[in-house]
Amino acid sequence: MNAPRTAPRGQDTTITGSLYIAFELGDRSWKLSLGDGVRAPSRCTVATGDTAAVFAAIAKAKVRCHLVGDAPVRSCYEAGRDGFWLHRCLEAHQITNLVVDSASIEVNRRRRRAKTDRLDSDKLLSMLMRYYGGKRRVWAVARIPTPEQEDERRVHRELDRLRQERTAHSNRMRSRRPAACNEGMGQRKDRRNRVTRRPHWGGPVTKPANRLVQTLSGGRT
Repeated sequence: MNAPRTAPRGQDTTITGSLYIAFELGDRSWKLSLGDGVRAPSRCTVATGDTAAVFAAIAKAKVRCHLVGDAPVRSCYEAGRDGFWLHRCLEAHQITNLVVDSASIEVNRRRRRAKTDRLDSDKLLSMLMRYYGGKRRVWAVARIPTPEQEDERRVHRELDRLRQERTAHSNRMRSRRPAACNEGMGQRKDRRNRVTRRPHWGGPVTKPANRLVQTLSGGRT
C-alpha cells in the first residue's frame, strides 16, 4: 500500500500557492532563484537591469509551478549599491518585494568567497519562504527611502568616493615622483601646473596628475 503524499520535512505548507524569487545582484548579471515551496527551485541569469527578462522568467516559472497567472509573487534581494529602483519597479508590477539588510543574513561571511551565486540566491530563496512561513526574525528588512532621500544619499556617497579617489591619486603620484609632492602639493591652486611642468617627468606623472585635477573639480560643492 502506497504511503500518502506529504510535504517535504521542514516545509511550511502555508507558503504554497505563491511564487518566490530571490535576486543575487551582480555588476554584469543577475542570478534568480524561483520556486513555489513545493518543487525544486529553478534558476536563471539575466543581464543587469533587464527587467523585461525578469518578468519573462516569472511568467515561465508560474507555468512550470502550475500557478495561475495572477498568483502572488514575492521577492527579495540584499540591500547594496544598486539602491531601491528595482524595488520600486517590482512593486509597480504587483510584486511584493523585500530589501533585506545584508548584515542580518545568517551566512558565515568568512566563507562567502567560497560560495557561488547559485548557493547565495538559493539561500535567500529559502529564507524568503521561511519569512513568509512565520519566522519574521530570520532577517532584518530595510526601510525604503523616498526617491528624494535616496538621491541625497547618493550625493554623499559620491562625494566620499571622490575623496577616496583623490587620496589614491595623490598617493600614487608620491610613489612615482616624490619630488612632485615636495613641491607644494599642499596648495590647492594651480596644482596641475606644479606637478606637470617638468617635461622630463613624462607620462607616468602627467596622467595621474590630470586625473587628480578632474577628481578635485568633481568633488567640489
